[in-house]
Amino acid sequence: MEKAEKVQILRDLVSINTVGGNELEAAQYLKSVFDKYGVKNEVRPLQGNRANLVAEIGSGKPILVVSGHLDVVAVNEQEWQNDPFTLTEKDGQFYGRGTADMKSGMAAFVIAMIEAQQAQQPQHGTVRLLATADEEVGEIGAAAFYEDGAMKDADALLLGEPTGYLLVHTHTGAVDLQIQAHGQAAHSSRPQTGVNAVENLIEVLDLIKNNVLKKTQYTISPVLKKPTLFNIDCFHGGEQVNTIPSAAEAEVNIRTISEYPNDQIIDIVNKSIAAYNELNKGQITYKVTTNLIPISGNPDSRLIKLIQKIAQPYYQALNDTPAKIQQHQHAAELMGVPYAADKILAIGAMGGTDASKLLYDRPRGADYVIFGPGNETPHQSNEHISQQMFFDFIDIYRQLFTDYFVSDPKA
Repeated sequence: MEKAEKVQILRDLVSINTVGGNELEAAQYLKSVFDKYGVKNEVRPLQGNRANLVAEIGSGKPILVVSGHLDVVAVNEQEWQNDPFTLTEKDGQFYGRGTADMKSGMAAFVIAMIEAQQAQQPQHGTVRLLATADEEVGEIGAAAFYEDGAMKDADALLLGEPTGYLLVHTHTGAVDLQIQAHGQAAHSSRPQTGVNAVENLIEVLDLIKNNVLKKTQYTISPVLKKPTLFNIDCFHGGEQVNTIPSAAEAEVNIRTISEYPNDQIIDIVNKSIAAYNELNKGQITYKVTTNLIPISGNPDSRLIKLIQKIAQPYYQALNDTPAKIQQHQHAAELMGVPYAADKILAIGAMGGTDASKLLYDRPRGADYVIFGPGNETPHQSNEHISQQMFFDFIDIYRQLFTDYFVSDPKA
C-alpha cells in the first residue's frame, strides 16, 4: 500500500467524530477498506449508533487477537490550534483527536493486516482484529465480544493502545461508585429538626476511605509497585446556604490491583455503609457504576519477546538527542514508569483497557501485551503522534503477523 493511502485511512478515521458514540460509522468505514482488499470482516451493531467490527486474515490455530477501540474522548475546540477532526500534518507530526488514542493504532492494525494478506501471510494461523466501541467509558464493545465468544479460542492478545516503545503487560482495574446520602431538609437555624445529607456523606466517605486503605495499604503490586488507590472525584450537595441539605451525592474511583481484587474492595464498601446506616440517622445508598478487573499478563511471554526483537531496530533508529532522552525520562517519571534509552522495556502501568473485559476469565498469566503508537498526549488538546512512529508501527505489526506464526517458541 502506498504511503499516501496509509495516511488517508488515518485521515478518514480522524474525520469521523466518535466522541462518546458513532462507532457504527467508523466500523462501516473500516468495512469498506477491508472489502476493497478482500479481507474477511463483519460489523456487529450494538445499541443506537454504536458497533464493533471483527476482521480476520489467515486460518486455523494459533490465533493472535489484536484489538483497539474506535471511540475518542471529548474536545474543547477553543484549545485546539486546528480542527480536531481534520488530520493536520506539521513538523513531522500528525495532529487530531485520536491520533494517539488510538486511531493511529487502529489504522496501523488495519493496514498491516491488509499488507500481510497480500503477502499471503500468515500461512499457519489467524490474526483476528476486534475493533471495539465505548472503551473510554463503559467497555460495552469489549464486553459484547467476550459474550460472543470472540476470545474463547484466542492464544494471545495484543492491544494497540498508545504506549510508544514500551510494552505493558500488567495494569490496574477500576471500581467506580456512586454514593448517595438521603437526609431531611430543615432551616439552618434549627438543624436538629433535619438530617444533614452533606455531613453524612462526608462522614461515610471518610469511613469508606479509611477502611479500604487500612485493609489494602500493605498489599503492594510487585509489578506496579503501588497499592490500591482511592480517589473522591465528584461531590454534589445542598441547595442554598441557609437550608440543611436533604440530599448529597459523590462519585469515587478506586484503582485496584490483582493482589487485592475488586470483589474484596466492594465487600469493604458494602460493610462500611451498612455499619454507618445502623448507627446514624438518614440513609446512605450506593451503586457500582464501573467494575473493571485488573490484568496481570505473563511478563515472559513469547509475544512480548517477539515484539521486543522486531521493534528494537526501529527504537534504535530514533537516535534521540540527549535533550530528547531527558524529555522521555521526565515523561516516564510523571507517569511513574521506568525508561531506558537503549532497549524496549516490558512493564506494568496504572490505567485500564478493554482487556478487563476481553480477558475476564484469564486475568492473570495470559499471553497479553499493550503496544501501540503514541506518546503522552492522549486526551489532551492538540493531541498528536510522530508520523515516523505511525509508519514504523505498521511495519512492526506486519512483521509480527508473519513471525508470530513461524518463529521458534524458544527464540
